[in-house]
Amino acid sequence: CRMPIGANDYARDWYSLDDSAGDFSMKYFNINRDRKTLIPYIHDAMKYQPALKVWASPWSPPVWMKTNKHYANAPGDHNDLKPENAVLSGNQFIQDYKYLLAYALYLAKFVKSYQAEGINIYAVHFQNEPFTRNQWPNCSWTPKAMRDFISNYLGPTFQKEKLITELWLGTWNNDVMANFDTVLSSPGAMKYIAGVGLQWEGKNIIKELHKKYPAVKLMQTESECGNGDFAWKDAEYLFDLMRTYIDGGVSVYTFW
Repeated sequence: CRMPIGANDYARDWYSLDDSAGDFSMKYFNINRDRKTLIPYIHDAMKYQPALKVWASPWSPPVWMKTNKHYANAPGDHNDLKPENAVLSGNQFIQDYKYLLAYALYLAKFVKSYQAEGINIYAVHFQNEPFTRNQWPNCSWTPKAMRDFISNYLGPTFQKEKLITELWLGTWNNDVMANFDTVLSSPGAMKYIAGVGLQWEGKNIIKELHKKYPAVKLMQTESECGNGDFAWKDAEYLFDLMRTYIDGGVSVYTFW
């Protein structure tokens, strides 16, 4: 099963696990909000399946780590982001070692905090849809920035903290092989990466990706949702979509 780290686009309000600006040591990190509903919800699920495997991904880091100090990177009718503060290219995450190291620590503390609640996070995909530009919580990263974050900050931090939680390159909403190559051809990044998580655009590249990197585990991380009318044509489309991913090499298909 999949869970968010902080707010996703369906959250009642937008939040992170450390909204104290400049808290590079994560002194004020907490999961207090999650204890109200999310953690009890997972505990209830574990009553039915004690061996439940939960993986997690953030839609957005704390806003003080972002170039425009906002959860979104594009304006819309569901946010107050001004057009001049949109981030329509490049990285929305501040590419400075203090911020990158703090974010790696943030994700490690998330895993440890959930362990203390009796929930083992078996994998972290450190960014949901890094190529998205929209009005919901998200954060854009370039492939090079993601490669460097995994190689120099996230991987070493998880290793230092002795976490067995897997690190995945995900969840990628992109079908350009050159972008995958930037990360997957890097020995520094691949030392820590357990697999690749693919969003909607993954259907266009899954077979090629599996052929080029046969040793890399693959996961489909978000099913296309259709129009929500449960029509038979949607069922047929979804069946073909599942078959495309499974034939292409994924070991997990996620109804997120």
